[in-house]
Amino acid sequence: MIWLKLFAVIGMAAGAWQSFKALGTPIIRGGKRWYLQSDGRYRRWYGGRARSEDELS
Repeated sequence: MIWLKLFAVIGMAAGAWQSFKALGTPIIRGGKRWYLQSDGRYRRWYGGRARSEDELS
């Protein structure tokens, strides 16, 4: 059963890494990194409220 737990941990880490890579290149405003979303707004890496580019300036 230890192999099953190990496989699950490796699978979760691989999924998290793919999600992180999919974020793309961030823009930095006020020392914070903002990532462009498919709807044209920006969010932090953990989600949160989406903001337009005007709100970030």
